[in-house]
Amino acid sequence: YGPLTFSLKIKENYVKVGSVETAIGDSKWQKNADPTKWPSYEIYPASDWNYALVVEDSLPLEQNFEVIRTTWPS
Repeated sequence: YGPLTFSLKIKENYVKVGSVETAIGDSKWQKNADPTKWPSYEIYPASDWNYALVVEDSLPLEQNFEVIRTTWPS
């Protein structure tokens, strides 16, 4: 058995920012590099992303959920 994974399709909002200004200090940005060929983006959620599971406190945890086992996609 492996880790339990929840995957949500979250819409993304890309905001283009300056490649030179956002270069990490140790990345050694080369002054002769063309920033238009190496764009930088900040990515923000454009849809809901902060979901939670609601459990009934009066029930044992395992009775709050139904586990459905399927084969792993290949």
